[in-house]
Amino acid sequence: MTTRQLLTETWQWSPSLLIGTLLLVGGYLYFSRFTVSRQSTYFFAGIVLMVLTLASPLTFLGERYLFSAHMVQHMILLLIVPPLLLAGIPERVFRSFLTKSKSTYWLSPALCWLLGVAIMWFWHVPGIYTTTLQDSGIPVCGLVTGPYGAFLHGIQNASLLFAGLLFAWPILSPVKAQRLPALPGMAYLFTACVGCSLLGLSITFSSSLLYPTYASTIDLTGAMHLVRRQWGISPASDQQIGGLMMWVPGCFIYVSAALFLLNRWFEEGEVLNDRMSAQS
Repeated sequence: MTTRQLLTETWQWSPSLLIGTLLLVGGYLYFSRFTVSRQSTYFFAGIVLMVLTLASPLTFLGERYLFSAHMVQHMILLLIVPPLLLAGIPERVFRSFLTKSKSTYWLSPALCWLLGVAIMWFWHVPGIYTTTLQDSGIPVCGLVTGPYGAFLHGIQNASLLFAGLLFAWPILSPVKAQRLPALPGMAYLFTACVGCSLLGLSITFSSSLLYPTYASTIDLTGAMHLVRRQWGISPASDQQIGGLMMWVPGCFIYVSAALFLLNRWFEEGEVLNDRMSAQS
């Protein structure tokens, strides 16, 4: 297999992905009464990014050959797609949804933080992570994992997206009154950054292969030669790259969001000072 073949022949348009995408887009249009705004572009950008992440060669590489490719997927599904989806939901659309469902006020920041971080850690426990690797009948480590593995892998992707939505809720809730103030929001994000960094560090500096599946995959496609020989990525370096992806870019996203809140806090303070000066 060549790089060109990898980029053109390994796209995976699964029925579950297409159906899930249609449900998300259909639900959004239904509750918005089939009207879109400039804010809606965030939502649709998140949908497009989600589809590209799950259908692109990243899935092919992540399921069979590269732990680091899987980590890129996880970071996108957990930290980039959910904020885009929430940022693209106008408050009027959300209130229309609330008239047909239960209130979301039970989503406390502590619960959102705990579930968001815990789900991320859960799926990277080596034994649990390895169980989700599947290829619909392709031998992996001498074993054939079929629909059961495919189901678990789908649950993993869906739960990471759900965890990202939960975690981002106190920061980007469509109802501004439900959002955390700037200073608690920064603490919320910085502590999550620590949790993500600890996981990334533990993977990066592990003295053993935590996910040995990638070192012993039975290569039926010819991509292993591309990955190991042409790209020069060994199982050890692959694991280190994956850990670094979670540690550095992941934490960068948390810190960037915290700095955004800090800037908003300063701007609100300046506006308040101007109002007080005008009144005096």
